[in-house]
Amino acid sequence: MATENGAVKEKRKLRHVKKRIFFYSLMGLVLALLVFDLYCEIYTLPSSIERAIQRKLQEKGLIITIKNARAGIFHGVVLDDVTIMDPTFTDRKMFTAESIRFSLPLRLKGLSMEKFSIHGGNLNIPLFPETGEEGLHDVLNFQNIEANIERKGNSLEILYATTLLNGFLLNVSGELRDVFSEGSFISQSAEGLDQKDIAPSSSVSAIPMNTRAFFMNELRNVKRSTFSKMPLLQVHLNLNMKELSKSMVDCKLKIPSFKFRDYSVEEIGGMLSLKDKSLHLDNLIANLGKTGQVKVGGELDLQSMTFKGIINGKLLLNKFQLSEEFPAMKNISIPDKMSDIEIIIGSFSILTYN
Repeated sequence: MATENGAVKEKRKLRHVKKRIFFYSLMGLVLALLVFDLYCEIYTLPSSIERAIQRKLQEKGLIITIKNARAGIFHGVVLDDVTIMDPTFTDRKMFTAESIRFSLPLRLKGLSMEKFSIHGGNLNIPLFPETGEEGLHDVLNFQNIEANIERKGNSLEILYATTLLNGFLLNVSGELRDVFSEGSFISQSAEGLDQKDIAPSSSVSAIPMNTRAFFMNELRNVKRSTFSKMPLLQVHLNLNMKELSKSMVDCKLKIPSFKFRDYSVEEIGGMLSLKDKSLHLDNLIANLGKTGQVKVGGELDLQSMTFKGIINGKLLLNKFQLSEEFPAMKNISIPDKMSDIEIIIGSFSILTYN
């Protein structure tokens, strides 16, 4: 009987030893993984792996350089000091970022790029790509980009993005469709671009040059303005990179007090939408302080830069009588007090003030 009890105790003791061995082995493995993860996240990956990642991105149509690459279980693959060159002018930096992080896991075929985030990004988009190198001086510069993006088939979904454009804070979400073709980045022909391959620097060619020139000039005028607070634009995109004319952009804006040319503006708020090659204004309200307040609704044809719509509200009209923007008012007798107005505009040329 005593012998049997001793055998049972030995079996129990052996089981406990095996459990302890398994537990300590598991803890050792976890610790080793954590140390390895920490090492990889602090120190760069071997140069051969960095070159493989760079080749993987170049296969997708990106002319890219990276300073170093890190990897970890918790933070995925992180590329530091990323530069993407313009595919048309390969000596010009189109995009830079302090870091880009790709989510794990790794697939059997290589690195998964379905989800990625951008930190400290800077994007330059020339407004006049068809003018060659001269057009590289007039660019839209998006600074301090922070974004989370997910690839879905040939499209990219912007889950969240913030950036600064000319002193404006943009919160961006939405979808960029047909960004990829057969696994490559923007290499398909497009309607309205003379069947040339789309590149990020040439996509804006679908917008008439006079429209871009007017926009760039007004952007410079606004840049000279001092805002009381940071202007905010909430932008939702639905861009088709294959047929830009079928794209849509919705924008909710709130612009605090500033001075534009000779006018003091207290606040501008409302909705804008870009679709069917026209900019639609949906109850855009401009508070002009002591000069009055107006509400604007209508659409601006981006091909001809002509506006049609309705303006109503209360205005001190004689303030605008000698303005070049409103030549039709010069020969009208206007009282020097606040007046109710309703102006129906059949066709007003933004470029010629007719």
